[in-house]
Amino acid sequence: MVSQVIKELGDVGIEHVTKEQVRGAIEVLLNCQKEDLFKYANDEGHSVLIRIVARHLIQSGDNERLFNMLLDRAFGKADQSHDITSDGEQIQGSPIVINSTGKDPDVE
Repeated sequence: MVSQVIKELGDVGIEHVTKEQVRGAIEVLLNCQKEDLFKYANDEGHSVLIRIVARHLIQSGDNERLFNMLLDRAFGKADQSHDITSDGEQIQGSPIVINSTGKDPDVE
């Protein structure tokens, strides 16, 4: 059971990983030199989180998707704005009328 594994790991000093720790690990690994990433990726003394992130950062190939994913995880998605105007003119809508009496205003 998961709860038993958590207890056993806790008994030997292995703690829960927090969001802040994951974020911090990503942030510092993104700032490492490639030779340092090799060291962290191959050192069995480091956590699985550190080894996996370091290993992925040093893999050859297109890392743009990985970088975007890691940046999003560490810092959140970039703000995006959407223009809700029409040719630079503000879109005019109909006013919203709230009838608090419960009676139909069109029926006399």
